Amino acid sequence: MPERVTHAEEVSLNGVRYKLVPNSRIRSTLVSTWVEKQVFGDVTKDSHRQISTQGWSDFSQGMGLERMESRDDKRSWWSTANQRNARHLTLPPLATQTEAFASSRTGNILVSELDGAIVAAVGSYIQSYNGSAWTERHTAAAAPTDFLNLTLTTTEFLVGSYASGYAYADAIATWGTSAKNAFKLAFWDNKLWGIDADGMLWYSYTIGSGESDDAQLPLSHNDAVTGLFTGRDAAGNTILYATTKKFLWAHDFGNRRWIRTSVSLPANLAATGISSQATTWRDDIMLGANTGFLRYRPSATATLEAVLLGHDDGLKKTKEGRVFCMADSIGDLLIGTEVVNSSDSAAIFQWNDMNGFQVLWEAAATNTGIDSLHVSDAITNYRCWFGYGNRVWWVRLHDSVANPRQVSGWTYSDRDTGDTNPIILETPWFNADQEEVTKLLLKVKVETQDCDSNEAVRVRYGTDYSTSWTQFTDTHSSDTTFDATDDRIEGDGITTFTLSSEASPNGLTFRAIRFELALRRGGTTTNTPDVISMWIEFLKVLDDKWGATFEVDMREPYGGRSPAAQRTALLTATESDQLVEFTFRDDTGNSRNFYVNVFYRDDEEEAGHDERGIARVRVEEPS
Repeated sequence: MPERVTHAEEVSLNGVRYKLVPNSRIRSTLVSTWVEKQVFGDVTKDSHRQISTQGWSDFSQGMGLERMESRDDKRSWWSTANQRNARHLTLPPLATQTEAFASSRTGNILVSELDGAIVAAVGSYIQSYNGSAWTERHTAAAAPTDFLNLTLTTTEFLVGSYASGYAYADAIATWGTSAKNAFKLAFWDNKLWGIDADGMLWYSYTIGSGESDDAQLPLSHNDAVTGLFTGRDAAGNTILYATTKKFLWAHDFGNRRWIRTSVSLPANLAATGISSQATTWRDDIMLGANTGFLRYRPSATATLEAVLLGHDDGLKKTKEGRVFCMADSIGDLLIGTEVVNSSDSAAIFQWNDMNGFQVLWEAAATNTGIDSLHVSDAITNYRCWFGYGNRVWWVRLHDSVANPRQVSGWTYSDRDTGDTNPIILETPWFNADQEEVTKLLLKVKVETQDCDSNEAVRVRYGTDYSTSWTQFTDTHSSDTTFDATDDRIEGDGITTFTLSSEASPNGLTFRAIRFELALRRGGTTTNTPDVISMWIEFLKVLDDKWGATFEVDMREPYGGRSPAAQRTALLTATESDQLVEFTFRDDTGNSRNFYVNVFYRDDEEEAGHDERGIARVRVEEPS
């Protein structure tokens, strides 16, 4: 039963009652405080005696991190904003939908080029685009499953394969056909190579005729061809590779055979259709692997790396996608996804070694995947052309490592947060590297540039791993839409949000916190809001723990104990390996019964057999 103290000038320690020195007081002290920071020399952001800070000004190391440590401040959890440039968080490049196809054709879309024009196969209909309109050029015997642009000697060709043959052209308006079965195509050793759905590889020196069988791919049960492409072998030579649903195969030209590599593939997409899940990027072989890819580098000491879309923690569950097509660009590997669930949106991802993942473009609609990707400077500028939703789209790419704000005429996305899927960046969950400590958020400061009533930024937060967002209400209105009356940043400089309200800034407690930055623009395509930095001020709050200092009077017997017995009991409490109970109150709720460590003893006592004396004692709850 917890101890009670009903008499004045009395304490109970470890179940033993002691009399206090007459007219003395018990001095209670709050002991749960941090060690005060010691600051020498230059003052930094962490030099404040109590307040801690955390800042974000550079998200250039990419997305895919759900929970961060302080050193991970250059990462995001999910973002559709451009985060490649330090101290510039802007809208992504504008995606442009080209005009409808001639004769309103519909179907899956393969994109390539010929003679400086963009060419698309929409179903079995092959059409060309001059920058303003589509023209129908050829009707293939079936919907092409692969497109290949190549130059044989000095002539540029475009070849489209389908199960019963292939179509080809060296001028956009003139097409020929061959009845040689083809499923996927490649160009190597000055020859056109094709492989049919049964795995027979063939080649031709003359496009449209003279095809010769070369090697049979030994397909096992339930395996099927998925791709044909070129890449380096262990000696650094360029050879042919083939992918199936199960394996990566290397072509042995001298012996007209396929050699299975050590790379096994997961159960990828169905072998039929237009998926393109293998390419080379900076001399590495990239292989689509469901929600990520394998990076394979053949050499004497070959390496194989599995890369998950988004990296560390993958993609948010609502953003799941499988790799459907890939393309090489100057700065990045581009990856187009198909959706996993009907409620998901497809996206095009940019990836490189230095920056990790960034979303180049995300579909506003759900349940529709990216059909194909093609990178080219055909027509004008350096662009990624892609098939999506029965239309061809394009988005401009950098042909050098540059800040888009310094590129004349660069255009930005027109999707704002009035959409159901706005342009946003979500930070990872931040817990100040101490999950066990309660934090008190005091202020959030956001530095912006080029903001006005059209180009604006909204900031929201979430706490303690909740899936919901809370909007700040002390600076503007509490409107939850991104319109003219919304709580948003519409000016340059530093905007400060005070917790929990401007009138009563008593702060917001949290174990972990995250933020969402949403960006929008008005009608001028060359404008974008620019978030330079964001930082927070917070306190680390310890649980309240108390200590007490008092003087025990052991100059006479008390509570049936002689001075010697009192001293022995006090020594037992002092040397206890466990916490001991302490109170000086008659508290029926037990809220002032503390379990403490005897932290300090300073005794005055007689010598010899005389055990009388006074002990100054300090006890503390562990903090």
